[in-house]
Amino acid sequence: MTNISEDIIARYVSGRCSDVELEAVRQWLAESPDHGRELFGCEQAVMLACGVRSGAELRRKAAYDRVTARIMSEEIAVRRIRRGRMMRWCAAAAVIVGMVVAGVSLMRHRVVPMVTVAAADVPMEVLLPDSSRVWLNNNASIEYPEQFADNRSVRLRGEAYFEVTHDEDHPFTVDGDLMDVTVLGTRFTFRSCQDDQESFVSLVEGRVKVGNTANDDTVILTPGQKATFDPLSGNLDVTEVMAQLDAVWHDQNIPFSNASITQIAKVIEHLYDVKVHVAANVNKSATYSGAAMRYESVDTTLSVLANTLPISYTISGDEIYISAKR
Repeated sequence: MTNISEDIIARYVSGRCSDVELEAVRQWLAESPDHGRELFGCEQAVMLACGVRSGAELRRKAAYDRVTARIMSEEIAVRRIRRGRMMRWCAAAAVIVGMVVAGVSLMRHRVVPMVTVAAADVPMEVLLPDSSRVWLNNNASIEYPEQFADNRSVRLRGEAYFEVTHDEDHPFTVDGDLMDVTVLGTRFTFRSCQDDQESFVSLVEGRVKVGNTANDDTVILTPGQKATFDPLSGNLDVTEVMAQLDAVWHDQNIPFSNASITQIAKVIEHLYDVKVHVAANVNKSATYSGAAMRYESVDTTLSVLANTLPISYTISGDEIYISAKR
């Protein structure tokens, strides 16, 4: 009786036999019809798992057909001799291949559940799956997966303030209509609206990469810088700003750190949707540090600021006029 190893059977099934090994398999097949059935069973298991019939498999099937013909002509009684270890190898091969095929199929068809959160007329806070925190400004919305995978990616419409959990192995990306931002761990404000004349990213802390979705322009921001995109010109400009002032709406706190009256006026305009005029007699080079609460009424907020800053003001509808205090 010819002895044949499991390694040779494995190479034969995969079509990698040498000429010497192939001859050994042929002798083994000729010794008993049960060997042919046993070998063909192994081949079928692998073929069913892979769903493939290669040229090598067809040649092996032809070999089996020849053995079957010999069995029928010689009318040899069927005796099935099982080789335990070899059958276990064949079954394991079929299971492994089947698992790979099934895994690939599941990966291709898996649908990741998405969550969409929208703010109404007041800002709201959202906690993301990685513990990052996002404050949505009025009428803004954010879309994100129930669970983050390799990349933490969210979709933003409107304005939001981000405090991103640091994870250098999994970058955090915010996709907007006109701009996108990639960060590791940081705090920043991002406004992205197609119908807005100004989309921007204002960096409070950390380091971010800002890209223009219309082309390949990118910039790297450091704290206190603001990237603004003009949809008319297509330009992405970087300026030095008080980034904290762009995020006042998220916690109702107006911080000042070497901020000028002109910068503070811009914040008032943004927070209350008004137009602020700064008179010529105001010292625009002077800067101020401190903080003030943001109240619902612009009159109340300006009254508090006037107690701290050397300014006076008057209100006429949506127009505010700031002048130096006498």
